[in-house]
Amino acid sequence: MNRKEWREVGLQSLYFVLAVAGMVLLALIGDLLNDRPLGGETIAIILGLLLMMFSMFMGLSPFAMDAKQKGMEYLLTLPYSRRRLLLIKFLPRLVVVILFYLAFAAFYGLAGNAAFGGGFTFFSLAYFALFFISFSLAVVHENFIIQSLWAGVALCGYLALCLYIVSLGFSWKFKMPSAWVGNRLWYDLAYDVPTLLSTIAVFLLMATPFVASLFLSFKKFDLKPARAFTRRQLLFFVPLLLLAFAASLGVTYFTQTSSNYSESDFFILKNNKLLKSYFPGELTLYEETGRRSVDMKGRILLERLLLEQGEKLYLSGLDLADGSRIIGCLSQSDFSWKILHRIPGRYFVPYGYIGIRYDGS
Repeated sequence: MNRKEWREVGLQSLYFVLAVAGMVLLALIGDLLNDRPLGGETIAIILGLLLMMFSMFMGLSPFAMDAKQKGMEYLLTLPYSRRRLLLIKFLPRLVVVILFYLAFAAFYGLAGNAAFGGGFTFFSLAYFALFFISFSLAVVHENFIIQSLWAGVALCGYLALCLYIVSLGFSWKFKMPSAWVGNRLWYDLAYDVPTLLSTIAVFLLMATPFVASLFLSFKKFDLKPARAFTRRQLLFFVPLLLLAFAASLGVTYFTQTSSNYSESDFFILKNNKLLKSYFPGELTLYEETGRRSVDMKGRILLERLLLEQGEKLYLSGLDLADGSRIIGCLSQSDFSWKILHRIPGRYFVPYGYIGIRYDGS
């Protein structure tokens, strides 16, 4: 039984490799005819989409051949427990999914490391999540298309919950409302080590109810209609999902609040001076006679030096206390800091369009 399963998974993987090679070859031929070479990033995007499809197929296929050949009755008469039978189906597919991911990650690093615009972490987590979710839905319906639709719906809900928890982590990390977290959250899942670790933990914890509910309910799997098994699986899935959600919140809160975030920016000034901006809210001026520091008394993240006029420095940044953009003045004579102007957080001000009027005062 185990060898048969490995052989079946190997053949499915071989067919996928041949199909991908054929599609890439056709794309290369088409680009050569159009005098436009196919770049590594384009190939990476194509392969990434195909790999997501392969992940879903691997998850949904464990009982496809048995059902097609009317072999479910024979399968249940084998001298294996239901859970061991499920494990025999699960492990070969998990190994193949991991191997294909490692091959794609190697290619991505060599040829297309900007294809996903910084979202490779999100792709990686979604790729494995789709496999786990699809596997958990392998027996919810006899029709493969309906299974695929359910897997897509479940993946969307799963990603929405995970990203919501991660956004809460950012708000706890920076002590700001979660509504201020940008809409490109998927880009920042690897923002720093604590964020990356908490994100991986959240994605794994939230995927656990899918697989765990299948293993728990499969103990009493029989040849009754799939609806009866689906109801039994939901009885396990719902409480497990609530527990995973609570555990994800706890892990995220502990990880993000216990990590001290800091960021430094440097601005080169006239007369061989260097200004260091240290988040959250400290300025240090380095000069020949030494250094001086001032506390801006707030969680202020300075972004750019707008103007250096005499002894005054005008800088723009973001005040995380209320989400407003600010323009402030640092006086080098007495090293005092003052916020001159605030742009409320509800206004959008694109980079390059922040300016001030200097009247010499």
